[in-house]
Amino acid sequence: MAAYFGHLLEKGKPDGSKYSPDSPLAYCDRIASWHPKRDQPNGSLIREMIQD
Repeated sequence: MAAYFGHLLEKGKPDGSKYSPDSPLAYCDRIASWHPKRDQPNGSLIREMIQD
């Protein structure tokens, strides 16, 4: 999940503009909840990576 968000932030939107770091954060918990309970990523680590 961290790699995917990092990819989004580096590549940007399809129109060439950049994503705000708030955009992936808005979906972080929702995407994490799609994983089975035992495999859910640590949302706090994802948030730290995005903030950096």
